[in-house]
Amino acid sequence: MKTITVASAKGGVGKSTITSALAIRACLESMRVALIDLNVDQGNLTQWWMMRNQPMNPRLVSETDSIPEKVRELKADGYEWLLVDGPPGEMDLIEQSIVVADFVLVPVKASIFDVNSIDAVVSMCRGHDKPFAFLLSDVDSRFAALNAQIVAAMRKEGPLLDAQISHRMAYAQALTGGKSGPEVKKDLVPEIDALWLEIKDRIERGARR
Repeated sequence: MKTITVASAKGGVGKSTITSALAIRACLESMRVALIDLNVDQGNLTQWWMMRNQPMNPRLVSETDSIPEKVRELKADGYEWLLVDGPPGEMDLIEQSIVVADFVLVPVKASIFDVNSIDAVVSMCRGHDKPFAFLLSDVDSRFAALNAQIVAAMRKEGPLLDAQISHRMAYAQALTGGKSGPEVKKDLVPEIDALWLEIKDRIERGARR
């Protein structure tokens, strides 16, 4: 089983949107995809899964008092992919989700406040020797100069994925209806495909280290 943790100390960066879209993409390749929602205050991913009529694939896992123990159980049950939607602010939970990860995805919006929030997560990834990369999310093409500044800043802090998540209302609309962005707007399929394939490549390269 491969575990992808979507982590950020800041809320509002699109963690649940990205996690749900990646989960649906993973289901195209596997019948054994699991989800963990660690954002207990909002539970956006949980609400999304319930609006999706609580499917078995992806399956939402509850009762995660011990994240490492739950990961071991899922591995023993034959799950192939686990996606963890990390909480904002709760650094202990964020660290636990990083410890069990094969890859940590760190979404960052084109905002100086988002850039300033990455240090703790990056430090945890490096401290636990976990491969990670930044993902520029909610990218508005109208602000090319700002986007370029954020890209330059991210590359100084760590690896930045080529894939990006665009600023599209379809992502938010899909989430509230139990869908993923590409299920609502087919022109979003290429960017989620690109993100999924880039993450898989980084996981495979990490396994060969």
